[in-house]
Amino acid sequence: MVPGITYFTSTHLPLRDKAHEISNRTIRILTTTKTSVTLVAAKSPRRGYRMSNGAAEELPMYDLVRVRALAVEGSLQGGSLLEVLHTVQNNLGYLDENAIPTIADVLNLSKAEVQGVISFYRDFHENPRAATVVKLCRAEACQAVGAERLVAYASKRLGVAVGESSVDGQIGLEQVFCLGNCALGPSGMIDDRLIGLLDEAKLDSHLDPLLRSGG
Repeated sequence: MVPGITYFTSTHLPLRDKAHEISNRTIRILTTTKTSVTLVAAKSPRRGYRMSNGAAEELPMYDLVRVRALAVEGSLQGGSLLEVLHTVQNNLGYLDENAIPTIADVLNLSKAEVQGVISFYRDFHENPRAATVVKLCRAEACQAVGAERLVAYASKRLGVAVGESSVDGQIGLEQVFCLGNCALGPSGMIDDRLIGLLDEAKLDSHLDPLLRSGG
């Protein structure tokens, strides 16, 4: 037994009625049906964030019971794998690796099929995202006007590598390949706000308020 971890022994829970009672734990599933699940133990979870009405909202601990409930609901409504993945990510903020076997089981797919789709589409995220995400374009048109220099500057300014988030989970740096704003490169995006003609000074004007407020 691990200190600080809550253990369940053969706990049989109706999905829709009980999932919320353990929404702050990540659960390992022992057996399951389409209406209930037997739990064994919780494991150490990770926190993430999502934007809600323009504000960063801290997500609950990753909840595999809710993953299964969402996948079952999507399956019963005839939803495709893509639709289920989007639903899970929209509700839990990202697609934890432990969610893959659960989704595969519900949809009667292999884990490789589910992982392949998640890996192929850039909109899916396998780790908690930062409260604020800074995206910088590294496509050829933006590279030609200084994108690489800008990426290096942003990485140093934020103290994170591309693809990483700050320790407190407030700000993350990501690369993208074309934002459809090639004529105004270098281009970037902070959350969903597109910004063109970026240089170090203009980037600072957007980063300074974020860094002062902690994201």
